[in-house]
Amino acid sequence: MKNIKDSSTGAIITIDDTNIAISMPIQNLINGFELDPNNYDGWTIKPGCQQKFAEWVAEYLTDEADQDTGDDFIAQMFSNLLLRLFDGDYTEDDFINYPEED
Repeated sequence: MKNIKDSSTGAIITIDDTNIAISMPIQNLINGFELDPNNYDGWTIKPGCQQKFAEWVAEYLTDEADQDTGDDFIAQMFSNLLLRLFDGDYTEDDFINYPEED
């Protein structure tokens, strides 16, 4: 098992033989919301509503994020990430069979 911690969000990515799991402390999620540059009006999460906010985020991760493709937020995140591989940005890692060019 391997754990990788994201220093900016506090998210922890855990990888084992069959799964990848992403977890984040709810307080870090709240901090991200309250400190987001798009939060112009200084909105905050009401005291005692932290769990309700986390549940809202979890439920809406599977909501449509891209009207053109119908992808949800998670699919869009992975598609954007994998685009780096398709563009050849990370060819130093030897885990992909790239087709031979003609």
